[in-house]
Parts: sequence; structure tokens; C-alpha cells
Amino acid sequence: MEKKNLICDINSPDDVKKIGARPLEAPTDSDDEKAPSPGSLKTSPETALGASDSRVNQKGGSLEGVEIEAQEGEKKHLIEDWRNEILSADTRIDLPPLKPILSPILNEGETMIIYAKTGVGKSWFAMEMGKVIAEGGSFLGRYSVEAPRRVFYVDGEMGVRPFQDRLDKMKVHTGNLKYRTCDFPTDCKPWDFAKEEFQNALIRCVKEFQSDVAFLDNLTTLYIADKTNQQESWAIMQSFILRLRNSGLAVVIVDHSGKGVGLGPRGTSAKTDIMQTVIELETPVDYKDEDGARFNVHFRKHRNFFGDDAKPFEAWLTENGWEIGDVKEAPKPDRASDKEKAFSMFDEGKSVKDVLDELGKPPSTVYRWHAEWEGGKDG
Repeated sequence: MEKKNLICDINSPDDVKKIGARPLEAPTDSDDEKAPSPGSLKTSPETALGASDSRVNQKGGSLEGVEIEAQEGEKKHLIEDWRNEILSADTRIDLPPLKPILSPILNEGETMIIYAKTGVGKSWFAMEMGKVIAEGGSFLGRYSVEAPRRVFYVDGEMGVRPFQDRLDKMKVHTGNLKYRTCDFPTDCKPWDFAKEEFQNALIRCVKEFQSDVAFLDNLTTLYIADKTNQQESWAIMQSFILRLRNSGLAVVIVDHSGKGVGLGPRGTSAKTDIMQTVIELETPVDYKDEDGARFNVHFRKHRNFFGDDAKPFEAWLTENGWEIGDVKEAPKPDRASDKEKAFSMFDEGKSVKDVLDELGKPPSTVYRWHAEWEGGKDG
């Protein structure tokens, strides 16, 4: 059987040109030293021309053809190259249909991010997703895998022993799931995708194993960049993810939640910009410590599916497997009962300060209640 040359089944330059995808080049042994920085993967017209090499003749608002002499002495028609990348709304490119991996929430060449607070169960959720993609079947009784796919799972936190323990508990025994932990072999370097050498290492792995999906769990341990400027540091990882995505590889990122409520993944909000699907796992309102991996699944962003597929649900990993249910809403505060309690406290001679301390309501609300109570008493 002929080995696939590229992850997305693109085997020749003609195929690449036809559908507009870019092959994921396997790095050579010397690429770690000479490879461009991640930020230079996508070159802007200004960078390509350069201040000293630019010979743009702009007349009447139009750009004329420009020839730039490369360092090797070759002539490159950069403007013509850019024109080939511009599309017109009155024409259509014959693109192949999206091939589902986990229907309908993940297709080939798409990106997904899963985030939650520490200890909620995001790795259990991601590993279950990887297992179903590798073996085929149903994910949490809601989403389906038509045919098993090859999965490459990078775990930067647990280590090989706990990772294998989880595989045993999940009864995973398939060669379609390859994984790499942070401590095996014992003298290995932790992968850090802020560095080119580890980006190239991942590319070699997904090429070698012909992977369809890569899981990166989690960003805190796998992306150790200077976080002084969150948005600028994320640009390196974003370029790398786009490089993987443009090759046809699906990428699933696992991350921690931000410190505030409803702030999305930890760090810059730009993390979700290039994601087709954003999933947040939240602790249920009636959660107990003994529940273990139990959480509400919310789709905060979903570009290619909607309706019932995007509705939130509860997932609970029990001894008998996953149990799925409806999200339990937090009970709304009963303002009428708080008001009645405040009136009762006023009747007992309590002060406004006593009511504020007891009920924790805004001062303006308690003062308004007190004025109403005073008016009713006078009447």
C-alpha cells in the first residue's frame, strides 16, 4: 500500500494548487538551526519587498508589475504572486467538501480549543474525544466518527504512568492513537512549541504516523513563551497552528480558563480568533467533590454547526462510563423574599447596616426598602 505523502492526501504540487492547501513539509535535520522564526512563516508584502528593495510604481491608484531581485540573483514577480492569491466574488474555486472527523464539531483542517479551570476534567474530556476519533463510534452519545482516524496526542503535564493508567481505565487499545508525554524517556526535553526545534519535532511525528488530528494538552505546559505581552507571544503559536491547519491537520488545543468569570482561555482573547470551535467546561451548580469528572459543556463558538448540536449539556464520568444530561441552571435569587426579610428585620428594630450585613444587597436597594418600610409604617 502506497504511503501517503501528506496529511491531507495532497500528493503533488498540482493537487496543492488545485485546492489551495499547503503541504506540511517534513523538516530536515538541519532545519532546527536554519528554519525561519515562527513569526516569519507568513510574510507581508512590506516585509517581502523591504524598504531598500521596494520599487513600486503607483500611478493613478494602480500598482504596476514589480520585479524584485532575490539574494540568489533570481528575478521574482512578487506582485504577480500576490495577484494569484486574490479571489473575486463572481467566481468559485472547485473545493472538495469538508471531510468530517468528529461530526459535526470537527472536520479536517479545523482547529478547536477546550478550556476549563484546574481540576474540572478537561483532559478526561479531550482524551475521550481522542479515543473515539481513533477507534470510531460515538462521542458522549451526541457526535459520531464515521471511520477511525489517526491521532497524535501530546501531553505536557501528566507523565507516562498516569497517562497509561487513564488509557487502561478508558480501555484504549488501538494503534491509531500515538502519544508523547513530558517524562518519557527520562532524559527527554519537555516540548515547548515556542521554539522551532519542537515545532519541527511535532511535524516529523504527524508526518511519520500520518496523523489526521493532533491534540496539544495543555498550553500552559507546552507553550513556555515570554508572557510579558500576551498577544505578541501568542502570535508565534498562532502561526504554528495555522501552519498545521493549512496542511489539512485538525488541531485540538487544551487550555486553562482565565482567572475571571467568563473571560475565556487564560491569557489573550486572540487565542479563540483562529478556532472554528471553542468549548468551555464549567462546574455544575450542584457539583460535589466526590463527583469527580463532571462538568457542563458549553460551545462558546461554533462556525460550522448549530441547533441541537450546539446546545449545552452535562457530562459525568462514572464507573460505568459517561452519563449525559441537561444543564441545571443556578436558581435565581428570590428578591421578594429578601425584601420581606428586610422588612421583618426593620420591624425587629434592626438598622440599615444590620440588613446590609445580613443580606449582602447593594446599599441603594436596602435604603430604598427602608424608605418603603418607613412609608408603610406611617400609613
